[in-house]
Amino acid sequence: MRVFQPIRSRSSFTRAAGPSILLACALAASCGAPRLRPFDPAEPIAHPARRVDFDVEHYALELELFPAERRIEGACTLRLFTLERALAEVELDLRDLEVSGVEDERGQPVEFEHDAGKLRLRPAAALRPRSFASFTVRYRGAPRAGLWFVRERDGQPTQVYSQGECEDSSAWFPCVDAPDERATSELRVVLPERWRSLAAGEFVDRVELGGGRAAERWRMTSAHPAYLTTLVAGELVSQAERWNAVLVDYWSAPDLAPWLRPSLGATPQVLSYFSELTGARYPWSKYSQSCVDNFRFGGMENITATTLTDVVLSDELGRRDYDAIDLVTHEAAHQWFGNLLTCESWSEIWLNEGFATYMTELYREAVEGVDAFRASMRDVQDSYLAQDRGPQRRPTVWNVYRDPMDLFTTGHAYPGGAARLHLLRFVVGDAAFFRGLARYVADNAASSVDTADLRRAIERESGLDLRRWFEQWLH
Repeated sequence: MRVFQPIRSRSSFTRAAGPSILLACALAASCGAPRLRPFDPAEPIAHPARRVDFDVEHYALELELFPAERRIEGACTLRLFTLERALAEVELDLRDLEVSGVEDERGQPVEFEHDAGKLRLRPAAALRPRSFASFTVRYRGAPRAGLWFVRERDGQPTQVYSQGECEDSSAWFPCVDAPDERATSELRVVLPERWRSLAAGEFVDRVELGGGRAAERWRMTSAHPAYLTTLVAGELVSQAERWNAVLVDYWSAPDLAPWLRPSLGATPQVLSYFSELTGARYPWSKYSQSCVDNFRFGGMENITATTLTDVVLSDELGRRDYDAIDLVTHEAAHQWFGNLLTCESWSEIWLNEGFATYMTELYREAVEGVDAFRASMRDVQDSYLAQDRGPQRRPTVWNVYRDPMDLFTTGHAYPGGAARLHLLRFVVGDAAFFRGLARYVADNAASSVDTADLRRAIERESGLDLRRWFEQWLH
């Protein structure tokens, strides 16, 4: 994820921002800021890694969109496997939506309790250890997070997008909303007939339903955390190309389509470079990038289908001020570091964001040369040092927070993580560092990782004992 939003050229920004932003600025200047009550947040607390007594194997999600009301109706069938003990209760995450019923695999009603963002299912008989079970949860409502209706025309949204990181996927479907829980997924979405959808994995089919509605299906056969589940839908167009048998496509509103390839066209070169650098070919069958209105961040690395702010699309004059290459590179790097290998808890988020930041700098080194790389790395280091001050000073691996998003905003995960990787490269030497990086990817593909996994890989390839270094610089 990138947590900034770049600015277009002046003319493009005015078009994108529209009169509402200009009016808001004028009102703020003329009326002054409103008086607000003091905000007294709870104290940060330590968050140990979450543990559950079952493993979700698959999510089958059926979702109907009602854009005019900004609401959804859904049915999510979860297939799970119990672990070492019998379970009288299965606890899932589901926030701010109404559950209308739960059924087991035989279609029998299941007792449930839903409060404080937790959905507790209580089957008639306890689930036996090491056995499979399936439940279908039917629900509805207007999501308050996780799924956003945007780009209004005549008061009606023309796009919707999901944003799951950190724990907002549970705001639009029931799941175990933790980074170390991986499951395959499929999605059938009913939407206005003029709309198209984009989701994780491969497109299956589209069926016209009549009455101005259509249904599209997507299937993701590689297991992934819930926060990487994605849906983008709306009045969209796409442009596609092939890279090494991988479908690479770009999506946007129709009026922004002329800027898709000029802004995002370096993507195949980026994927090729990271495949070579990591020793692991791009791991999925497609890589999509959709540019949506009013996106909350710069970009989000949803598995096989990154979502970007449409602010990155601009004309030639805008691209002279800002080009999208760093954002494209950062989110593409996450397809390895974050998606193929996922931090086992949010306290280890530097393994996602520090690697994506450093991989962006390595791509700069390959394309622009060592001087550009060194200058940019100095900026990265300075950015981290400017933020690691006063009450924000802390270790890189850190589980004390109010909300996991707190760990993304202090500089430790992004520039701090990248600066440490660069120092580690200096300590062990280029050859051992890049061999260790490839081993780290190979040894941990399709699994959760912590900092010790990286240490073991670098130690094996360098022959050095790095326990003290990791303790000093990361813990």
